[in-house]
Order: sequence, then C-alpha cells, then structure tokens
Amino acid sequence: ASLSLQRLRRHFSSVAERPDVGPKYDPRGWWRYAFSCVASEFRPDFVFDEKDFLAERRKEKRYKEIYEKKLQEGNRKLTAVERATLEELEGDLKESQIVHYRLSARRDVTTSDASSEDDGWLAALIFGDE
Repeated sequence: ASLSLQRLRRHFSSVAERPDVGPKYDPRGWWRYAFSCVASEFRPDFVFDEKDFLAERRKEKRYKEIYEKKLQEGNRKLTAVERATLEELEGDLKESQIVHYRLSARRDVTTSDASSEDDGWLAALIFGDE
C-alpha cells in the first residue's frame, strides 16, 4: 500500500511541472519535465537550511582544527576543554564525516609539513642553494 502512495505522491508532485502544450511546440519544456521526473527518483526530498549548513560547517572547522593540533603535538598537548570538545563533536558527527574530516586534517598537516621542509631538488637545481 505504501508503494502505491509513493507513486501517487511522485505523480502529483510532477504534474505541476508538466508543460501545457505538446512536445512539438515546447521541446525544451518537455526535456526539463523529463529530467525533473528522473532526477526526483534519485535525490531525496531535501530542504536546504542555511542555519543548519553553517552549524555543520562550524563543527567541521572546529573538529579539523583540534584534530590537526592532536596530530602535530600529540594527544597529551590537548587541553581538557579541547579533548571534551573533540569527544562531543565525535558524538554529534556521523562516522563517515569523522573519517572524512580526519583524512582532510591529515592531508593538511602533511602538506604543511612538506612545504615547510624544503622546495625539493628541482628548486635547488633552478635557484641554486641559498
């Protein structure tokens, strides 16, 4: 029964977008309609909320900031507040987000370490030893 209700909802949600004239007179409108029907199958009903997006972005920045510090200085150098914040954020975030943020933080730390060491053999060849 729920499958037929989903089909009805999908049908009536796309009826409003359906062009009033035939495809011969409005081909672009029919392509737009066809695309929206197919795309609605794949994307969930998502309402963008800027406040939630900004809150998630702040969580990401804070998590990466603390985790980079943890990678650079070790766990013992974190303050109790930072450790508590990290644990709280790990409780709020999904596992996939945590993995993504940690990989990003590791990449940022390794690229900053590599760029601070030296410019490499090509720079030494071009510019000489200074």
